Amino acid sequence: MPIARANIPLTNSDVLGVITDLITPRSLEKDAEDILAFETAFAARYDAPPAVSFCKARMAFYHLLRSFELAEDQQVIISSLHIGDFVNMILLAGLKPVIVDVAKNGYNVDFEDLERKITEQTGLIVVTHLAGYPTDMTRVTSIVDRRNILILEDCSQSVTSTFNGRLLGTYGEASIFSLSLLKSVCTLNGGLVVTKNRELHDRLVRATNELPKAPKIPLLSEAIKNLILIIALSFPVFDLIVFPLLRLKNRRSDFLAKYQKTNKTVTLRKEIPKNFMTGFSGAQARLGLKLLSSLSQNEKRRIRNGRALYDILKQSGTACLPVSADVDGTTFWLFPIFPKNPNALRSKLISNGFDCSPMLLSNLSQVEAFNGISTPCPNATHFHTNTVFVPAHGRMSPKEISKLAEIIIQFENREDA
Repeated sequence: MPIARANIPLTNSDVLGVITDLITPRSLEKDAEDILAFETAFAARYDAPPAVSFCKARMAFYHLLRSFELAEDQQVIISSLHIGDFVNMILLAGLKPVIVDVAKNGYNVDFEDLERKITEQTGLIVVTHLAGYPTDMTRVTSIVDRRNILILEDCSQSVTSTFNGRLLGTYGEASIFSLSLLKSVCTLNGGLVVTKNRELHDRLVRATNELPKAPKIPLLSEAIKNLILIIALSFPVFDLIVFPLLRLKNRRSDFLAKYQKTNKTVTLRKEIPKNFMTGFSGAQARLGLKLLSSLSQNEKRRIRNGRALYDILKQSGTACLPVSADVDGTTFWLFPIFPKNPNALRSKLISNGFDCSPMLLSNLSQVEAFNGISTPCPNATHFHTNTVFVPAHGRMSPKEISKLAEIIIQFENREDA
């Protein structure tokens, strides 16, 4: 049986349940109660006041930037591998984005590039923990401690990751989490802010109180998209239809990645879209509470397989792995490798029954809409082009993990690879 690239944390029952919930009338009081319950449960892991929820992670970011009360035109440093709209949110908040490269050996920040780009105008550093790999927060905090700069952690892909035994999301002034497709806690759309700064927290709550109620149609549309992907990645549809098509088209088009990707184009926005200025819904909160109850179990299964694959490849001496700042704290939300010949390896994996995918994040340094804002980030450009995400999710057996590792090792050891 072929192995799908991902395991969506939602089930058919979850999605059908939230669709029913969305079309069932609920009181505003009931929705508010359940939203607070979800925010409280999520933030409890960080020993923090209730999280603050927004319709999208980028809007959580925008309101957080406004709530930090930075001076106009202060600089916000952000990784080159990110969602393009985060640059828009920085600009629309009246601030200046500064794009920093990633390290040569993986997804950690390039600390030399970071040091070069810090100026007296730098007010905030956004630390993005990609694919479950923690950033070296000791180095980040040592840089910030010498200056009056805030840290914001983006833990969207690293909900349970740690660094030196400490949960990511607890190092900065605040942390943000995406709740969108494939995330460990997926509420169709949405974003959360967690902070222990009470004054900052209260500003964010006031911002959410001014937002109109979340419309149902976009959430119903996102629920249907999740349902389609669940069916497409499950037996028998994946085995009999989707995977044969992927194998047929693998050199020309990855239609599954195109369908999955939310941000298909990046433009320079002049204003916040009206459909972004809405709240978080009670139906999303109730779905989030359900997923939080199974979060630990789901994470353990994926981490077990990710660590097994990582250890096999590491012990083989295969040089295609990203370096982890703390492998024991890495949760392998995705499993990236950097093969010598990405296209050839994709073909090899697909011919052996393993689906794989490209990077869906933007390389901000090469986004045409941001010309004049960005500077070259050669490492990010290399990884954006050459990363292959291979499956290592919780549905896979140890035998399947071993077979995948064997294929990668044999391929990388070929002289013509």
